[in-house]
Amino acid sequence: MRQKYLPGYRVFINDLSENFSKSHFPHSIEAIVMGTYSQLYGGVNVRDYQLFLLDSQGLVRGTSAWYNEEDLNYVDNNIEENRRLVECYNFRDI
Repeated sequence: MRQKYLPGYRVFINDLSENFSKSHFPHSIEAIVMGTYSQLYGGVNVRDYQLFLLDSQGLVRGTSAWYNEEDLNYVDNNIEENRRLVECYNFRDI
């Protein structure tokens, strides 16, 4: 099985308020894919993702995991711009 979203892709997190087990997850916002469980920790799970969460201005404001690929919709693959946003977040206090 292949992963659906590559690191750096921008996705929209669907409304999870109806899903009791995930209703506490941040949702109904855009995010940038950090990677799958397999990419970050090993193993074979390529369907669950850790994400960089974006605020209403499109800036990275935190991270959250594990979102199933069914919870996400593709927005764009402007990987260079999305990685620039992540770098601004990673180095904001330096």
